[in-house]
Amino acid sequence: TLFLAAPAMLAVLAIGGVWLLRREGRSPRPLLWLAGAAALGALLLLPFVGAERFQRLFDFEQGTGFLRLQLWRSAWQMALDHPLLGVGPDQFLYAYRSNYLLPTAWQEPNLNHPHNLVLDWWTRLGLPGLVLGMAWLGTGIYGIWRWFTGRAPSALALGCLAAAAAGIAHGLIDVSYALPELMIVWVLLFHLRDA
Repeated sequence: TLFLAAPAMLAVLAIGGVWLLRREGRSPRPLLWLAGAAALGALLLLPFVGAERFQRLFDFEQGTGFLRLQLWRSAWQMALDHPLLGVGPDQFLYAYRSNYLLPTAWQEPNLNHPHNLVLDWWTRLGLPGLVLGMAWLGTGIYGIWRWFTGRAPSALALGCLAAAAAGIAHGLIDVSYALPELMIVWVLLFHLRDA
């Protein structure tokens, strides 16, 4: 999952860096050097692209990608079957393996979350939980954005914005909130400006 999320994280950092440098009237030349170094690093990884692990990342007929798609299909059906209240907090595992595990995804019967932020909130908490979760996420990101675009933008604000973007990108393909340590990270990101 890092292989898929890393380009998104780097793009957010690059865009934020260019914007911050332009806002302060500085040249984005240092970022061009960093982009060159990143391109060189990508070239150094080129020999490994033929490796089995890299090939399996984009194989949607077997392996991790295939199982993720099957899991999302099951979670979508679960959300449609329990739209208002969901299946309950921490009940995804039991509902999934009892009623929603597709025969083609038999290799992973013990998954306790749907590997997607939206499906996670919807299947666990229903539509009210999904709406509240998205409102909480949107409000928090808006607060970081206002901090970043305020009178004195700081590197810390840019870092929090990039971390939030990375958390959302990761949350689209894996867990991003329903673990205590991740909850702490989100609370810190959204309230660091108040410290």
